[in-house]
Amino acid sequence: MSSLMFLKGLIPGAWSLDDPDSRGTRSPAGSGLSAATVAAVLLVWLGAGWFGSCGLPTTEYLAPPRAPGADSPGTDGTILFFSHDTDNNNNFFLGYDIWYKLYNESTGTIDSDEDFIERTPRPPGTTRLSQRGFRRAVALRPGKTYDDDAAHITKGDVSGNSRFYLDLRDPDLRGNQEGALERETEIELRGGDSEGLLVARLRRRHVLRPQELGGDITDHDTGAAGFWNASRYAASDHDVGQAVAQTGNAGDTLYLVIYVIARGRDANFQPFFSEPLRMVDYGEIKPKD
Repeated sequence: MSSLMFLKGLIPGAWSLDDPDSRGTRSPAGSGLSAATVAAVLLVWLGAGWFGSCGLPTTEYLAPPRAPGADSPGTDGTILFFSHDTDNNNNFFLGYDIWYKLYNESTGTIDSDEDFIERTPRPPGTTRLSQRGFRRAVALRPGKTYDDDAAHITKGDVSGNSRFYLDLRDPDLRGNQEGALERETEIELRGGDSEGLLVARLRRRHVLRPQELGGDITDHDTGAAGFWNASRYAASDHDVGQAVAQTGNAGDTLYLVIYVIARGRDANFQPFFSEPLRMVDYGEIKPKD
């Protein structure tokens, strides 16, 4: 159907004066439409055709991971887990990142941080995490000795509703399939189950690095260190709660709170994020010499 015939059917009587098919007859008085009205209808119709062909603008969205939980095998410590949300099976999704913060007590500041991060309506993203002293962990993927800033869990690591595990057990109490080498103080991130494929080993970020530890694994910032390494703790470390005056002594208990957040890249290649998801339990870490 031609555009003219479509408009004729859309507004009958509007074309009775000039349409050859009307044989020159005039519509009954009052039944015709003014030229302005016809023009307005034409603009609306053309606009509708443009949107129909080009599509309306879309808003990118990422879902946080789903189904968080925890296993506490005996007295060995806690294993946290969460699952991939299949709503993130899109072109924008890049993966998931692990954010953490250390405390020297299990209430008070932890509750205050949780209230700020979760109960106040805010845009999705990582700003509220960093404002409360949380840091993005350093992730060392198998075969790498540096942090390359890629997502901790990449798009290639997920399939279906994949489940991932954060092993917070003391390294002396867990298995060591790949060989610890110098990495005996890190959190293990695994896929499938708690003894599944190693995705990455997680270290602390923004940690003081003594010169005598020059052979230690570093990242792009001011150093990285394992969570159980007592000699690498200082009260001025960025990832330790401000209320901590002295921490990291061998045998002391530190409480580790973890958030997981999805990250992506929008149509303009700008980073964007989901809401952060807090893991259901905190880890208890006792640094050692």
